[in-house]
Amino acid sequence: MTKKPVEYTDIGHSKPDDMLWVEDYDGTIEMRRQSEGTHLSLWGMRSMGMWKGRYESATARLSIVPPAGHEYDPPPRHLLDSLEAAVGPFELFSFNPLDV
Repeated sequence: MTKKPVEYTDIGHSKPDDMLWVEDYDGTIEMRRQSEGTHLSLWGMRSMGMWKGRYESATARLSIVPPAGHEYDPPPRHLLDSLEAAVGPFELFSFNPLDV
């Protein structure tokens, strides 16, 4: 189900319109344009405890990184469903933040 490109930076770093996303603590998906900043600058230190990633609308590639303490957990089904509702069908690439 998931694939791994060569690098995390292969996804969502190519165009300013690519999106950053986080699953907020209430379960909502928040998205911002990559050109607005980074996960850390947009969501602060709390982003370290969130499922997060990047999305390329041109290719429908979506990256996902688990929060601290969940490095080896697969993405939960509710998260994948919420992301699909937010962006439509996507190709999923999953990353372990310890490897990024």
